[in-house]
Amino acid sequence: MKWYEYILIVATAIWIYRRLRGEKADEWLMTQEELDAIGRESALELLKHLSLTSPDDAGVRFELGYALCMAGRHGEALEAFGHAGRLDPALNVSAGRGRALLGLGRVAEALAELERAVAAEP
Repeated sequence: MKWYEYILIVATAIWIYRRLRGEKADEWLMTQEELDAIGRESALELLKHLSLTSPDDAGVRFELGYALCMAGRHGEALEAFGHAGRLDPALNVSAGRGRALLGLGRVAEALAELERAVAAEP
């Protein structure tokens, strides 16, 4: 079995668990606990693989941005959030972009993005 097949098993188990709890199973955003369970680097590798196999999936790009942010790779995260927003303009990527910009020390831009995030979902 390849390494990513094990990760897919864990991701599937999380999906089933969410379904049983009545949560939105199609919600891509992993919780911090789920990222920790899979392992950040493994989650990043899986999401990079998914972004190559599903290049038009905004949810994958959004999740990749989140995982990159959590790993401290803010420049790459900003790029992933931007790509997700271009793929699906209805997707609110401003909070993620704001977080990535803060990580890059671009405070004024981050505040503007965070204000957009709040305005979009008050």
